[in-house]
Amino acid sequence: MATQSSSSSSSSSLMPITPPSVHHQLTIKLTSSNYLLWKTQITPFLCGHQLIHHIDGSTPPPPKEINNAANPAYKDWYIKDQIVLSWILSSISESVLSQVVGATTAYAAWSRLQTTYASGSRAQVRTLKNALHALSRDNDSIATYMDRAKRLFDQLIALDAAISEDDLIDHILRGLGQDYRPFTRNIEARLTSISFDDLFGLLLSEEMQLKSSNSSLNPPAVAHYNARQNTNSGGRGRGRGYKRGGYHSNSGRGRTSQANTESFTPICYNCRGQGHTYKQCPSPKYNNNNDYTPKPAANFTSSPTTSTKPWIVDTGATHHLTSELENLGIHSEYSGTDEITLTNGLPVQGK
Repeated sequence: MATQSSSSSSSSSLMPITPPSVHHQLTIKLTSSNYLLWKTQITPFLCGHQLIHHIDGSTPPPPKEINNAANPAYKDWYIKDQIVLSWILSSISESVLSQVVGATTAYAAWSRLQTTYASGSRAQVRTLKNALHALSRDNDSIATYMDRAKRLFDQLIALDAAISEDDLIDHILRGLGQDYRPFTRNIEARLTSISFDDLFGLLLSEEMQLKSSNSSLNPPAVAHYNARQNTNSGGRGRGRGYKRGGYHSNSGRGRTSQANTESFTPICYNCRGQGHTYKQCPSPKYNNNNDYTPKPAANFTSSPTTSTKPWIVDTGATHHLTSELENLGIHSEYSGTDEITLTNGLPVQGK
């Protein structure tokens, strides 16, 4: 009797905490879509109270009776098991509660939930694998993209699907997009595998570098137009004037930004025909004895922002046009009949 009393006293000292305190530690309620999160939360909670054996089946319950007498060990086990069962029931949502109606032990309730939400079907596994295979970053941030990938991977692991972390890394790299292609090649060239956490950190660093480089490649746009095709490189402008008997090159350092221009049909300054240049013109060339006055070549410069730098117009054009009169030291209103024509042959409409 003394032994039983001592055993009973020892068992009482190991009684777990009372059920009301569980609400402060098990904050995630089980739904039909978050079994893995819920399991991750409740498993260490039960391990910490040395009660995990009530749900994993590792320790069978003691017999109710010994020699036709009530077994005190069973009573102690039953009290603890009912507390674990109450923790499980209090941590699942109302929509899931119907799955465990009638379960009288913690193991029975746990097994039903595991069968329903963890085992899954082949169709569920196939759906998740297809979603992971079609993974694409699109316009998401790296943090959002990696979180989506990890959620799909974790759900597959919870369903006991055959998938490794290397498979996850391959899907992530494939869906990064063209902006991260050099980064992807470097990772794929590694001789050793990279973990998800290490890849996450490297991608965050790469994202910051891309944002920094993109912001430095957006200077204020400046439009530069000439009656002849110009080639701008490194901030230098080069224009060409026309003199009798051939070309005369005037080079200057125009402060213009290189910009992409639409393709246009060349205009011959010998016969005024389109589709060929002066050198390719089949008509007789003008020589030095011919009195020929070409149409003026114009340079038009406009800027979306006001600049405090000097306005330099030595582009080689014979005339210069601007919408800001303060750019010209001497200016006067033009009342002649000449027209301004772009290199593609279209006239400029204006006042």
